Amino acid sequence: MKIIKSLLIAAVAVAGVSLASCDGKKAEEKATPEAKAEKATVATIIDFNATWCGPCKQFAPIFEAAAEKYQGVDFQSVDVDENGAMAEQYGVQSIPMVVLLDKDGNVLDTNVGFMEAADFDQLIEKYL
Repeated sequence: MKIIKSLLIAAVAVAGVSLASCDGKKAEEKATPEAKAEKATVATIIDFNATWCGPCKQFAPIFEAAAEKYQGVDFQSVDVDENGAMAEQYGVQSIPMVVLLDKDGNVLDTNVGFMEAADFDQLIEKYL
């Protein structure tokens, strides 16, 4: 649990959302990715990877682009060869593996294997 807490650098507060804007749509639907991230239930996203892993290398720029897009979420890249205990803690058996955590360090969701950018965005936005 100490490792999880050290990863949770930024605390994300869950705030209320205005029910409607003047055109009748929920304000949340119109919010930018940055604004959604500030109200997210997901606080940290960990990418478990290795330098020798081809799919991990392909996923790295997608992960980095998402980190720029969702600036209210803490993105962490963890090399399984350098952090075996942490990989074991999260049950990593295949990489790349992405783990989404809430502000208390609870696992919200995981994905094993390469994801296209649109699929990764969809996974993240499920918890925004």
